[in-house]
Amino acid sequence: MMEIIDPFFGTAEIRELQKAQDQQVEALRDTPGAVIHARAFSSDDPDRLGWDRLRHRMATDGKVTLRGVSEAEVERAQQELSGFSTSPERLTR
Repeated sequence: MMEIIDPFFGTAEIRELQKAQDQQVEALRDTPGAVIHARAFSSDDPDRLGWDRLRHRMATDGKVTLRGVSEAEVERAQQELSGFSTSPERLTR
């Protein structure tokens, strides 16, 4: 009998984010600006992906990541996403 190896690691919160990301691979595969297989929902081009989509994921997951973006894009992200709490309670909604 083969042992099933769990592909996810980290805290319970991170493991849940990894599982959610795995479930969205097909939907995100051809989505401009989306990064596949990050630990949290991630974008390397937030303007193309859409700030509404990033705000939605902040509301549901409590975090998003930006990969390889400019300093100006980081500053914009701070403005666009500053209204979100970083408390763990956000993840239970």
